Amino acid sequence: IEGLSVSRVNEIALRINNLDFFSDEHDDFTTSIFSEMIPTNLDKEGRFLLPENLKNFASIKNEVAFIGQGYFFQIVNPKVALELQERSRDRLNLNKKTLSKILSGRDE
Repeated sequence: IEGLSVSRVNEIALRINNLDFFSDEHDDFTTSIFSEMIPTNLDKEGRFLLPENLKNFASIKNEVAFIGQGYFFQIVNPKVALELQERSRDRLNLNKKTLSKILSGRDE
């Protein structure tokens, strides 16, 4: 499950709108992304409820893992979070990617 702000949704929409309006690519992106978005409201403590269909989709029962991704976040089953983290670290190590290289602009 991915969460993002309205401003990020607008940014994505602008990028999709740069595609040829009559193309399959435009249709595919608008249909697959915008048709699955579920707006939500935050309570005064900043909480929101996950609909049952999303919990079922993500195999979420009583606990979730929150994974910050910069401009968006993911909510996943805690076991899946560990698997995602391990795969990401393995790919970075395999490709010899480090944060210091990226921040210094030496990531070639």
